[in-house]
Formats: sequence, structure tokens, C-alpha cells
Amino acid sequence: RIESRVGSTSFTIHDVVVNESYASPAVHMILYHVNVGLPLLDEGAELVIPESVVEPRDDVSRRHLDACRVIEEPAADADAVVFLHDLAGSGPTSVGVRNPQQCASFFLDFDTTQLPYLCEWKCLTLDACVVGLEPMNTRTTTSRAHARETGVLRTLGPREMAEYDLTFRFERIA
Repeated sequence: RIESRVGSTSFTIHDVVVNESYASPAVHMILYHVNVGLPLLDEGAELVIPESVVEPRDDVSRRHLDACRVIEEPAADADAVVFLHDLAGSGPTSVGVRNPQQCASFFLDFDTTQLPYLCEWKCLTLDACVVGLEPMNTRTTTSRAHARETGVLRTLGPREMAEYDLTFRFERIA
């Protein structure tokens, strides 16, 4: 269900996933891929991610770990990097991009009891300047096979459901 109020600068998604089987568990991995790009992701932009334990996906990302919360200047040879944020605490949280020079920000609000992890995908090249903010329910940035191998693959039992609520918020800032 997608809801918004007339004149609002936000909208909310309420998502329900149900295992319709009467007998078998079902694999349940979910990731909400939200891209933020130009014009908000421009000079002066700041990445807003709350306190978390951060794990780089690969060696390329590991080299950029110190800048995982930084929007760097786009470059022709910029590396695409991926970081897994194990979000601290339990309850409502917000991630987003704030750009004081544009006097605007975008925030994605969700509940870490539903989506306890955030995948940050950053590609700051001259032709594809984008950051992916991806709340997810499983602690992996790779595949279902990797989740199974590492023991983090989630399942829904027969007739079990999972619910997710996300709010997309746009704000003017001074």
C-alpha cells in the first residue's frame, strides 16, 4: 500500500510478504533499493547514516572504508563501492542525503526491527553519480547462496507473514 497526503512532501509504503504455503517454509530475503542522484547528490551533499558497524563488501570497498559516509567529488575513474551497515539499536531510524547548498534533503525512514541492515552502494562517476540506500532484512550484500552458507538466510514458515513500512521524506532546509 502506498499512501500520501495531498500537499505532503512524503509518502509511505506498507509492504506485506506472506508465505502462502500450508506446509513448507519459504526463503525470505528482501532489500529495498532506493537510488539518490543529481541534483540532490551534488557538490556539498552529505550522506546521513546513523551509528552502525560497517563492513566493506570487497577489497575495493575496503580501501574506501574511511569515506563510507562521505559524498566525494565525482571522478571519471571512481570505484563503485558497497558497505553493509549493521544498524545499532532497535526501532525507528532514518538514512538519507542532505545538501545544504541545494537547501534540500531526502530521508528514508524505516524500523530496524523489520529491516536491521542497510546496504550502501556508491558510484560517484562523472556519468553515473548515484548512491543506493538499501534497507534489508538479511545480513549479506551478495547472494542467497552466500546467505545460506553463512547461516543468515531467513525464512517464513507456512502461512507466516512479514510486514515492512518505509517513508520517503523530502525536506527543504535553510
